[in-house]
Amino acid sequence: MRRLVVKMHKAMPWLEPADEPACRAWAELELLGASLFVVLNAEGPLNGEGEPRRLLSEYRSLRRDQLAYERELGMTPASRMALRLTAKQVAGDINLVRAAGRDALARRELAAASIEADSEPEP
Repeated sequence: MRRLVVKMHKAMPWLEPADEPACRAWAELELLGASLFVVLNAEGPLNGEGEPRRLLSEYRSLRRDQLAYERELGMTPASRMALRLTAKQVAGDINLVRAAGRDALARRELAAASIEADSEPEP
């Protein structure tokens, strides 16, 4: 998560040290959201009765909460306009930050799979 926060600061030079807690909270939500999406993608959004899974509602709620952080941190076009940030001042792209979050999640899953494989008893 720390790497994701560092990338946020590089991509969004207007962030200040006081923004660190909000950046960490956004990054936590990004990692959780990516994890939930993996589960929803694997299991599908509907349960056996054809109703939306509870996890789908949790995922939507998490992304809605994350959007509030994005607005406060100037990660949306409207919030950048409110902060009076011009395109030249905006050095990064939120998609790059999200991609970094997905990469971090993938590395974590690979590490977990490796640990699990190493802990299996040999025949």
